[in-house]
Amino acid sequence: MIPSNISLITQEATCKWKSLNNLNARGVIMNGIPESQMSESVLNVTARIGIEKRCTLCKEMKFLNEYSPGHGTRDGKATECKSCHADRNRRYRKNNTQSSRDSGKKWRDKNKDHCRKMKIKWCEKNRQKEIERTNRYMEKYPERKRAQMDVRNAIRRGDMVRLPCEVCGLERSHGHHDDYSRPLDVKWFCALHHKAYHMKCSARRD
Repeated sequence: MIPSNISLITQEATCKWKSLNNLNARGVIMNGIPESQMSESVLNVTARIGIEKRCTLCKEMKFLNEYSPGHGTRDGKATECKSCHADRNRRYRKNNTQSSRDSGKKWRDKNKDHCRKMKIKWCEKNRQKEIERTNRYMEKYPERKRAQMDVRNAIRRGDMVRLPCEVCGLERSHGHHDDYSRPLDVKWFCALHHKAYHMKCSARRD
């Protein structure tokens, strides 16, 4: 039973709440009552009007944008929040390292085009992070930086032509060096197959 001094959010108030940022939906219906004194029935009000729901793992009430899309639920959201879902997946990968790698490789091999598009999209959205990551790599491996610079300069001069990926034919390719002491001796791969080639080389060394 909801206390009499607590009014449910009307449709107008709900629309107003959706248009505001960082507004606590509970505050709209609490009418000044401290959150610590709210009963369980009051806490469920926001869930019933489709603003919040309780995570099945951490048991906390969270806004719906903190849940991933889910199937088979009335609100179309997963039963566990994003942070709990990420923690559970992280623990599983830690305890099942090899099976996680195998399943991940199987999925990537089956969805190569999707992986390539998502990689390009991520790099475009996080350009500064990609630049910082590249700079750290170049500082750690200066001989690789020199070899890559030699390839770029050779292409700029016209002494070398950037070829499509040797595996899939994608024109947006990287030059791979098997031996950095021979900077102009390269193999051409797209980002996805370049990474796969490195993993294959690492498996051979192991």
